[in-house]
Amino acid sequence: MAKPIGRSANGEDHLIQRLVKRVLQELRKTPVGIATYTVGLDSRLEKLKMRFTDDKSNRGTRHVQGLILDFEKKNYVRTQKISWVKALNPSSSLDYLIEKRKLFLQQRAEEGELILDTKALKSLVNLRLLQINHAKVKGQFKSFPASLKWLQWKNCPLKKLPSDYAPHELAVLDLSESGIQRVWGWTRNKVAENLMVMNLRRCYNLEASPDLSGCKKLLQNLILSDCLKLEELPQDIGSMNSLKELVVDKTAISMLPQSLYRLTKLEKLSLNGCKFIKRLPERLGNLIALKELSLNHSAVQELPDSIGSLSNLEKLSLMRCQSLTAIPESIRNLQSLMEVSINSSAIKELPAAIGSLPYLKTFFAGGCHFLSKLPDSIGGLASISELELDGTSISELPEQISGLKMIEKLYLRKCTSLRALPEAIGNILNLTTIYLSGCNITELPESFGRLEKPCDVDIG
Repeated sequence: MAKPIGRSANGEDHLIQRLVKRVLQELRKTPVGIATYTVGLDSRLEKLKMRFTDDKSNRGTRHVQGLILDFEKKNYVRTQKISWVKALNPSSSLDYLIEKRKLFLQQRAEEGELILDTKALKSLVNLRLLQINHAKVKGQFKSFPASLKWLQWKNCPLKKLPSDYAPHELAVLDLSESGIQRVWGWTRNKVAENLMVMNLRRCYNLEASPDLSGCKKLLQNLILSDCLKLEELPQDIGSMNSLKELVVDKTAISMLPQSLYRLTKLEKLSLNGCKFIKRLPERLGNLIALKELSLNHSAVQELPDSIGSLSNLEKLSLMRCQSLTAIPESIRNLQSLMEVSINSSAIKELPAAIGSLPYLKTFFAGGCHFLSKLPDSIGGLASISELELDGTSISELPEQISGLKMIEKLYLRKCTSLRALPEAIGNILNLTTIYLSGCNITELPESFGRLEKPCDVDIG
């Protein structure tokens, strides 16, 4: 889903709630079936129908700010009887509007294929949100209202947006799951200067990154996941100094631009499933605002030492990194880190620095078959609540595990090399559940009976 619209922090939800609130205000003043402008209910459906079939009635209205027309297969349309009296809150009334719109489109689908004529939009001079998923469109794109800030067009059939479309005010562009090969229909993008969100997820035919030179100042979210043909990012991506989220999961990118380090406001970097990225930029540590780094299923072979400079990093995800065998000692400097996931990776040994993370709450290492030992420093994880070691080759737990004062759940399933628990485990005051199924442990230490709280032992 696309996120913010315009400069509103609450995004689409906020806009839709405002739209529904306005509809409700008018409905309280006007009996259903009588209206001076189209709001999408009862007899007004006929007026909406006329908007898309009769050019002569293309008079428009200044009251419409949002229009949602999802062109779905008719066997997907579900009917639901809703009492309008009970639909006087933003959530349920929005559902009511959507159901009415689906019934309208179903009727048109039975009459013949419905094609949206851009002329019907020209007179909607205050239209800010337009959602036309799965739609076919005819006409000139310059008819799109200049006020449009949010355009969601999933499964767009076009190979590129026409050159006559000039989205000067557009803040959110969502073309996910489309056949787009190239976003803009012109050589250089000089008009989308207000663009804040671009979502091209699952655009399998996208051949190159869109030209974003015209929206460097405001762009915050760039989502390119599952663009299987995408091989590189713009070399000047570092000039997008407002970028907060960069998602390039499952692309064919083999190298990140060197200018990436200049993205000092970037909060999320996701490279999940990037099978061709083996190295990360040495200056990765310059991403001082980064909160989430996700490299799951990637081909990354090592993490740069500069990762220790990511002082705001809260989540590090390295699951199924089959080429990653170690974590650098510089991880000790990640004082904001709260979650680490290395499940099913090739990591053989944890750094002693792992015990220097005061706010780490969860550590997941299940399926790390090469991990055979925990460092004694593990006892320094004073805030950890969950420790998962399922399926590792660990043969013993260090006595220092008693330092895990806040741990509630300890996962040791299928640790076939583990034959005993340390006496120190009785000093873990908050332990509530320990999972031992598939282990070769035959008895619990005597100290286990000293636990202050009842502790469930799951032996599967």
